[in-house]
Amino acid sequence: MASRRIVLGLDPGSRRTGYGILRGASGPDGIVRLASGTIRLDSDRPFAERLPQLRDSVVELIRAYRPAEAVLETCFVARGVRAALVLGHVRGVLLLLCLEAGLSVYEYAPAEIKRAVTGSGAASKVQVQRMLSRLMVRPAVDAGEDESDAIAAAYCHLSRPNIVRARGMRILP
Repeated sequence: MASRRIVLGLDPGSRRTGYGILRGASGPDGIVRLASGTIRLDSDRPFAERLPQLRDSVVELIRAYRPAEAVLETCFVARGVRAALVLGHVRGVLLLLCLEAGLSVYEYAPAEIKRAVTGSGAASKVQVQRMLSRLMVRPAVDAGEDESDAIAAAYCHLSRPNIVRARGMRILP
């Protein structure tokens, strides 16, 4: 019987958080998308009041699909300190939820995720989306950027051999 792993990929955001739930199997099945989408948070509400909505949505995904592992991109500062702080709060909620649910949590750099999907760490988001649709048995159809980024993170994790994964990523306790 083929070994099957279910991985939850998350692309954190204060207004939209992408998710991708993939099943990896040794053998001919390969990597299959079970579900993916974008959790849209109510941007009319203050930031702190959006966090319970995010928590509830992610808890529901974990209960429904029972992943054993979760994957996020490592944090990077692109838009400034305030954006990084807000993203840090969102990531903290997601990391805590996953750890409390008993999931093993992993992080990969954006370039490493792009390299795993396309072969190039400098690939554009469009290139990543196109390649994901070729690699997956059930690709995401018209996935937005947040959803595609989450799928790519989960794909990166599942596509790594165990020996590389143990050395090439940060595992959170």
